[in-house]
Amino acid sequence: MRIKDKVTYRALRLLHFYLKRLPPHAVSRLGARTGSFFYHYFPIRKDVALNNLRRAFPEKNEDYYEQVTRKTYRHFGHILLDALRADVMDPSGNITVENRHILDEACKQGKGVILLTGHFGNWEMIPVWFAAEGFDLYAVARGQKNRGANRFLIELRQRCGTFPLYASSPASKMLGSLKSGGILALAADQNARKRAVFVNFFGKSAATPRGAAVLHLKTGAPIIISICSRNSDGTYQLQFNTLPADEEYGDPVTSIMQNFTSFLETKVRQNPEQYFWFHKRWKTRPPNSS
Repeated sequence: MRIKDKVTYRALRLLHFYLKRLPPHAVSRLGARTGSFFYHYFPIRKDVALNNLRRAFPEKNEDYYEQVTRKTYRHFGHILLDALRADVMDPSGNITVENRHILDEACKQGKGVILLTGHFGNWEMIPVWFAAEGFDLYAVARGQKNRGANRFLIELRQRCGTFPLYASSPASKMLGSLKSGGILALAADQNARKRAVFVNFFGKSAATPRGAAVLHLKTGAPIIISICSRNSDGTYQLQFNTLPADEEYGDPVTSIMQNFTSFLETKVRQNPEQYFWFHKRWKTRPPNSS
């Protein structure tokens, strides 16, 4: 690794060592202060967040966009610190579950389960709960450019009992996780540059990963949606839902991904400050669009 990567790795390990020794209320206060610090003094991608909010909520005003952005920074300060100490968090005391029966019924089919989620709430808590419950969960994630950060996150996820897969992994690995009866978790709400399916997100055409729909059609593995939102007291609510079938298109892949995206949009509208507005969600435009 480069010197920069080594420094990052050691800094993250030191921060992890410090955080896991703090009581939860102290971590919560520190998370809020961390988010506020970045908002005021190191506003990474603040312009992206504001522009995304303007596109998603054109009927609102600038005060609203600033207010939601400020809350979004604080929210991600909270979940960043929680994610960095995920291996010492007790899911039984920090995560309550809604609709557990939907997950259990999907598992009984014996085809594996495709778990769709988005960058909302604290998606890093989802694998933590699954590991604590004894499930074999394979979480598909993008590798970090900084090799030190990437190494730290892989080690952290392995300590939490999950099996991380890179988004660039061969399709055979994802198919294998389902054939073995495992749960394949995919976050399907970021801009997809290649082989994307375009769906409606906040009234705008958004290039969306199609892998979950393709795997479902190929294997018959059921798709369920999992959202882990943060409560005001610092605990989490993990919710399972069946995939809605409200909108049908000629292309089944588009139908599946549109129905997931519409469900996610509903959740974002309820708590916009818990969505990852820092990503350029509408960057890729449909073919032949102006």
